[in-house]
Amino acid sequence: MASEFFNSYACYQQLLTSVQRNMLGMNKAVAVVALILFGIAAFGQSQTLQRFADSNFGFELSYPPTYEVTDLPCAVAQWAASHGYQSLLYVRQGHSQNAGSIHVTVDRRQFSVDNLMQLHSRADEQPTMVKVGKNVFYYYGRGGGGVSYPDEYFYNLDGNILGISFDGPYPPHDNSPTAQTKAMERRVLESFRRIEGTPKN
Repeated sequence: MASEFFNSYACYQQLLTSVQRNMLGMNKAVAVVALILFGIAAFGQSQTLQRFADSNFGFELSYPPTYEVTDLPCAVAQWAASHGYQSLLYVRQGHSQNAGSIHVTVDRRQFSVDNLMQLHSRADEQPTMVKVGKNVFYYYGRGGGGVSYPDEYFYNLDGNILGISFDGPYPPHDNSPTAQTKAMERRVLESFRRIEGTPKN
């Protein structure tokens, strides 16, 4: 299932058991994914954006060309597998430790505010509802304890939980992504739209 994400065979072997466990009782959806280059004016500048389209789940979004599709880091893959999430897209801005990343996942557990609180809250707080165009996202951000927290947005995708996580870069002595990243987040969310998808069981 996930071997395409890993250059490291050892990492793949380590994940295989947990992936198989989380696949039990789940529909084996094969995402038909297209990464297409198209020229549009974006983020206030004329540049070529990357468009990610998943016809299986029926949505698309765009992200800056400075982010490149890369192998899912082993730690991130372990986290996704252990929590039962399916990784749809992972892009990263460079290779430094503090490089920013965007991770798009789907969780087949029922979408509800209660589930979001149980799975993603920092301190048992409700998510913040954020309306972007016609779409409504539910947001979790900064937490406590000096730990860096990604900005996470969740969307009701036909009853599933679609997650869009923006992890860094983080400014010095702060545990929330930079102001520049936060401005980019909004524009990525503005590009999100539903498309005709493949019927799911």
